[in-house]
Amino acid sequence: MRYGGNTPCVEMRVDGTLVVLDAGTGIRTLGAELKGSADPVRAVVLLTHFHWDHIQGLPFFAPMHEPSACIEIVAPADRDEYVEERLSRQMEPIFFPVPHHGIRARCRYRAWQEGPVALDVAGLTVQALPVRHPSRTVGFRLETPHAAICYVPDNELVGGRYDVGPDWRDELERFVAGADVLIHDAMFSPDEYARVEGWGHSTVDQAVELAGAAGVRHLVGFHHAPDRSDAELDASLDRVRQAAAAVDVHFSWAAEDDTLRFPAP
Repeated sequence: MRYGGNTPCVEMRVDGTLVVLDAGTGIRTLGAELKGSADPVRAVVLLTHFHWDHIQGLPFFAPMHEPSACIEIVAPADRDEYVEERLSRQMEPIFFPVPHHGIRARCRYRAWQEGPVALDVAGLTVQALPVRHPSRTVGFRLETPHAAICYVPDNELVGGRYDVGPDWRDELERFVAGADVLIHDAMFSPDEYARVEGWGHSTVDQAVELAGAAGVRHLVGFHHAPDRSDAELDASLDRVRQAAAAVDVHFSWAAEDDTLRFPAP
């Protein structure tokens, strides 16, 4: 009720430009807020992967149905057309009343394969890195003159089998190194992990260890287990903050409507 029950969506503003990280059900609320804007919506949506909890809000994103809106959607895929084709499946008539071809916004679909993510957003650079999660999944590093934010919502740091190469952990630490904020998968508690190894998610302690090793300033625990209660998250907060403080990292649990500003006021 307090931390929130929507699936992943993080809004980022860079000098007035809207960048959206994942399009879970949280994007519906964002769309409702944007409907009151006097200016046409211009947005970049960066998808980490195509699992439903990360794309299922897109058909309910109000700007998708506005002719004046211009939306660029980038996701890990081999070809641009694959991005549109995969997203269109959840709007087939058996699943959704509005067909994909009924979208009225001007949408551009782009595939990311490797290297920097080329965006026409002044003052913003974006890198992507494959991570350890079922299906092809990436994390993003977004840098502005004011801050570096890393978004890695689905990632199994330890355990499981994934085709990421022997040096992946070193690459990941370099990828998130020195970030002002790391939003990272912290779905499970340590005592839960033995029975969920291979599910593609990390424990909060594993995320703290990564943040400390990489010199991250603020770790935001993300992707709460669906049956996790507010009381359970609250009860764990002191313990996790103490563990994070021991490696010089500030910790908080992700909560809906939280706002971080850079540079800090």
